[in-house]
Amino acid sequence: MNTVPASENKGQSRTVEDDPQYFGLYLNLARENLIEVESHVRIKFGKKKLNEESLKQSLLCDHLLSVDRWTKVYGHSRRYLPFLHYFDPDSQIEKDHDSKTGVDPDSAQRLIRELYSLLDFLRNDFSHNRLDGTTFEHLEVSPDISSFITGTYSLACGRAQSRFADFFKPDDFVLAKNRKEQLISVADGKECLTVSGLAFFICLFLDREQASGMLSRIRGFKRTNENWARAVHETFCDLCIRHPHDRLESSNTKEALLLDMLNELNRCPRILYDMLPEEERAQFLPALDENSMNNLSENSLNEESRLLWDGSSDWAEALTKRIRHQDRFPYLMLRFIEEMDLLKGIRFRVDLGEIELDSYSKKVGRNGEYDRTITDHALAFGKLSDFQNEEEVSRMISGEASYPVRFSLFAPRYAIYDNKIGYCHTSDPVYPKSKTGEKRALSNPQSMGFISVHDLRKLLLMELLCEGSFSRMQSGFLRKANRILDETAEGKLQFSALFPEMRHRFIPPQNPKSKDRREKAETTLEKYKQEIKGRKDKLNSQLLSAFDMNQRQLPSRLLDEWMNIRPASHSVKLRTYVKQLNEDCRLRLRKFRKDGDGKARAIPLVGEMATFLSQDIVRMIISEETKKLITSAYYNEMQRSLAQYAGEENRRQFRAIVAELHLLDPSSGHPFLSATMETAHRYTEDFYKCYLEKKREWLAKTFYRPEQDENTKRRISVFFVPDGEARKLLPLLIRRRMKEQNDLQDWIRNKQAHPIDLPSHLFDSKIMELLKVKDGKKKWNEAFKDWWSTKYPDGMQPFYGLRRELNIHGKSVSYIPSDGKKFADCYTHLMEKTVQDKKRELRTAGKPVPPDLAADIKRSFHRAVNEREFMLRLVQEDDRLMLMAINKMMTDREEDILPGLKNIDSILDKENQFSLAVHAKVLEKEGEGGDNSLSLVPATIEIKSKRKDWSKYIRYRYDRRVPGLMSHFPEHKATLDEVKTLLGEYDRCRIKIFDWAFALEGAIMSDRDLKPYLHESSSREGKSGEHSTLVKMLVEKKGCLTPDESQYLILIRNKAAHNQFPCAAEMPLIYRDVSAKVGSIEGSSAKDLPEGSSLVDSLWKKYEMIIRKILPILDHENRFFGKLLNNMSQPINDL
Repeated sequence: MNTVPASENKGQSRTVEDDPQYFGLYLNLARENLIEVESHVRIKFGKKKLNEESLKQSLLCDHLLSVDRWTKVYGHSRRYLPFLHYFDPDSQIEKDHDSKTGVDPDSAQRLIRELYSLLDFLRNDFSHNRLDGTTFEHLEVSPDISSFITGTYSLACGRAQSRFADFFKPDDFVLAKNRKEQLISVADGKECLTVSGLAFFICLFLDREQASGMLSRIRGFKRTNENWARAVHETFCDLCIRHPHDRLESSNTKEALLLDMLNELNRCPRILYDMLPEEERAQFLPALDENSMNNLSENSLNEESRLLWDGSSDWAEALTKRIRHQDRFPYLMLRFIEEMDLLKGIRFRVDLGEIELDSYSKKVGRNGEYDRTITDHALAFGKLSDFQNEEEVSRMISGEASYPVRFSLFAPRYAIYDNKIGYCHTSDPVYPKSKTGEKRALSNPQSMGFISVHDLRKLLLMELLCEGSFSRMQSGFLRKANRILDETAEGKLQFSALFPEMRHRFIPPQNPKSKDRREKAETTLEKYKQEIKGRKDKLNSQLLSAFDMNQRQLPSRLLDEWMNIRPASHSVKLRTYVKQLNEDCRLRLRKFRKDGDGKARAIPLVGEMATFLSQDIVRMIISEETKKLITSAYYNEMQRSLAQYAGEENRRQFRAIVAELHLLDPSSGHPFLSATMETAHRYTEDFYKCYLEKKREWLAKTFYRPEQDENTKRRISVFFVPDGEARKLLPLLIRRRMKEQNDLQDWIRNKQAHPIDLPSHLFDSKIMELLKVKDGKKKWNEAFKDWWSTKYPDGMQPFYGLRRELNIHGKSVSYIPSDGKKFADCYTHLMEKTVQDKKRELRTAGKPVPPDLAADIKRSFHRAVNEREFMLRLVQEDDRLMLMAINKMMTDREEDILPGLKNIDSILDKENQFSLAVHAKVLEKEGEGGDNSLSLVPATIEIKSKRKDWSKYIRYRYDRRVPGLMSHFPEHKATLDEVKTLLGEYDRCRIKIFDWAFALEGAIMSDRDLKPYLHESSSREGKSGEHSTLVKMLVEKKGCLTPDESQYLILIRNKAAHNQFPCAAEMPLIYRDVSAKVGSIEGSSAKDLPEGSSLVDSLWKKYEMIIRKILPILDHENRFFGKLLNNMSQPINDL
């Protein structure tokens, strides 16, 4: 949120030679940002915060970390430091080394240490005045740094071009790509950073807004309306740092949820947006009038971005594109249930994150000690808002355990796995507990039951129509289900004698050419389905009436037992599984062959190949004992070695792991890994292809044997199930698939020990009852649609009625869903034409026409249209329920409810008063010698804006300047306009402060009377040329400043360097009683200032007056301050 006024941006251009302090200001910011990220990473991995005096304590530079531990640190750091993608093996950048290699920790650590050292050197040199001309000595860089700068620039340029493909033409990036040659200059065999190279290097450690502010004043980056200039800017800002902000807690969670749901309803679903023609999509990229553009620019862009995008509406399209990119309905409805306490006494399962339980060292292969960390997911029950404080959650989990609990990843979210979520009966949060004892472990609370996220629609509808209905139904079902299991286990419910025994049939798809066999298979399958349906009907009518349940609410395993249906033969299931394995190998190998047009297919990435190989090697292990030996340490090291297989050391490491685990043993290891390793492979790709070929050979040899067909007299391969000794040599995974079904009693005991899944059809009859539907043939969602249309006459959002366009087999299918026609009527004529065109094409090529060609094409048209429309009907169903939830919230707030979704955007445009909770920095304890203890207290920013704009102001919560600024306001309350005005003024002021501080250092260091003391002072304090050291020298040797004045100069300069606003408590005592107002500033320090000065103006004027006071003594010839004074409106003689 740095801003630079247009007037200043026009008239001033910064260069390294004339304005090194300008780059020093942003180098200080860069270092602060990096320390913030590195401290966050260290805390996440159980270390103390980074010492600000040295970046060498970064875990990325720690050569003592194991490869596995360093890789985890690298992966976590890469979220916040995008330039680390330079080290990824699959990055599309120009590198000198082989692209088939993986991340090399040693070389990466070495280069990162060199980068951080360069940042330290540049920051020290450019932040302080160097009269001896040594400021630029560190612009000379090593060949490794030079390669890094050009390589990351190529990466940034490629990423930016991809990101702005919809807005820029490829030619717009030509200049940006050519700029790569201007980053490094070579003279006399030395490589040095140019101004562009230095600017790009600094941008890597700034956030986007800081980088934009810096570039706006550097010569060669002047603002322009041309796309090529914007492309250069976006390239320089693409790899900017990302701040690891703390979890943001809303002061009004219900208001935040309401805004979230309203915004979601105002966006077009992605599946619909992709079906719309270009002219219909335009409404989601609105053409704004001048007034709207100005408002959007003011609320959404900083000053530099407004200048950069001046004259273009591309940024407006990017900001206002109203598209739903994912399905957020489950999350929003679970939040709604929690915030409104809709299910009293029921809480859903929450995944708190990953907890580190223990760590130890283990030797793996040739790499010596390997750090192992035992982790587990912490699962709890409660509201998401119950688990916001990481320290409190850790304390509750640790309980009476003798060891501390620490999260390696704290990210509370709903525990939705396999499309279902657990719940339990409780009103208070239920935490997992650390087990006491020798072995550290985590005990997670168990769910009472599971519900599918798709059934949240039914749950929500029932509760909105009749509060408490879900609680009653699920508790009643659980009681009946447990009763059925108990009586079946006791032998009271045995019905198999009523039905003749039969087996489940598996009828694989038949060859389309053999019409008779296909028809026979279809007839057999139809008879099988009718038999199963008859048995289920009989079971429903005669056996389950006593339980008030039907067969759809019971497990299939129990129904099979009652209906006397035995499972399909294990040989049939095994044959299907072997075919799947063989087909998977064929498809993977096919990617390495060229297609019919001679074009190469997209081969897998190195990481993907290494992951598959590692997983498949473990899957194919024969012995259970051997498989247990392969812990995550072995697996991770195996995967890393395969990913970096091009290195000789990594190939030796992989062979050492294979030997250590005895994987080449034919009786207990891997069945065909030894055959794969007989051939020498240099790259991961070669090993991958050989492994797949050997796997296919092993499958053919193990499960197929040649026999002679009696009819054709040809040799064919016939599937067989190995037995005897051959069966013992099969992989453990395959042997388990060959086992017969478990005993019914074992199944019941296992079922009783686990939570019960609530069946999907449990709620249907209750919903139909609540909707007062008498038609028994109607489905609940059809009845709900009819009921909702009557209840909410305004209907759905208008975009659901827009014309759709689909491209199917090269034909454009266009239709409007609201015109009353059947979908098939819109594409029948196109489908027939497609069939004729395809037949003509095949005959021309001399190929036979498949008998099912017409049916296949008809099926493709039907699926393309009907499946998409089915998904849209589900989305509309979600929207209807979300509107009912919104009206429920608005009723509680005594606001008018919405009569439908037609004008949903009207409520978003309504202005409301909001309070944004931030912090103010205040004095906690005043110490001696100015050593004060500061603390953060709650503060408030009052905001009046439209509902839809609320989320844009959350950024003020993590702005470093806000705590200091809010300390100046009475009761720590301010309006948004006051905060924005003062922060904008302070950003302009910071640059002036650094200019003047730099000139002051030069004046002090050139003073003849002070030169003898410079060496003495730097030797005593060890800080040569430090600003504080030089200013204090004026007090001690010249006596031209008071201690309060020197303290003020140092404070203002340091706060400007670190992008912080000086808080009232940090001011020297005589300047502390300052009351902050946008229009004026009152207090004893304001008596010498012009009336009506703002807070920032007052801070600057006081700083300026102190400097001017000593100029006749230090710089009477205006050698250092002449240029600065010429730019000021008030001459020095007027003082």
